[in-house]
Amino acid sequence: MKNFSKNLLFILLFAIALMLTNTSCKDETDCKMEIIAKLDSDTTVLIPFARVNIDQGDIHIVGATDANGKYEHTRALEAILNVKVTDSIVIDSTAIPPTYLLRIGEGTIRLKPGETVRKTIFVK
Repeated sequence: MKNFSKNLLFILLFAIALMLTNTSCKDETDCKMEIIAKLDSDTTVLIPFARVNIDQGDIHIVGATDANGKYEHTRALEAILNVKVTDSIVIDSTAIPPTYLLRIGEGTIRLKPGETVRKTIFVK
């Protein structure tokens, strides 16, 4: 009986040690976002190199879409953010100064821990 209790105690301690060393508490808390800029009048047209402004309270993120009209960013905390995408095109390059058309699209995005949230912003 004494031998059995020693073995049981050894097995129990070994099992606890194994659980403590094999437990990986890696939280997937990063909040990833993908902003896709599209033209409102033709939703198949992506807008490359558009300026992206993300604001809410003391959060200010500035970036630009890539050649495929996509902007990616990762934050450590979840949040609800305001997104503004702006793009300008030349209307008349012969005028002095040249005439530009500023196109703007706005929306909100809610970031969730461990997820990649995709939001399409339609620019008018």
